[in-house]
Amino acid sequence: MPAAPFAAGAAHAVEPKAARPATPAQLAQRERMKGCAAQARGQSLSGQPRKVFMKGCLSGG
Repeated sequence: MPAAPFAAGAAHAVEPKAARPATPAQLAQRERMKGCAAQARGQSLSGQPRKVFMKGCLSGG
């Protein structure tokens, strides 16, 4: 029986790239996303209304 074409073996192991630290802009965006998501959750928004709210909130509106 032939070996599976996607069999994992030590010869094919790929080392993951080291993660780079987040930039200040990325950290600010992450915090803005958390805040907007919390507000949307507090308003019980879901679906299209949540999408519209998040777009406005994340753009600073």
